[in-house]
Amino acid sequence: DPIIPPSETQRLVELLRRAGVEVTIRFFHAGHGLTNSELKTAGLWIRELKP
Repeated sequence: DPIIPPSETQRLVELLRRAGVEVTIRFFHAGHGLTNSELKTAGLWIRELKP
């Protein structure tokens, strides 16, 4: 992502983990938009959350 560097992503992950949040990071080779692959991954994640 040309707008948000990986270091900022890592900083956010560390903050969330210190707050007790379980975090999974997935990087995709894309710009500052959503790709079909990212949307598919997000859909799978949402389905996993459903009881």
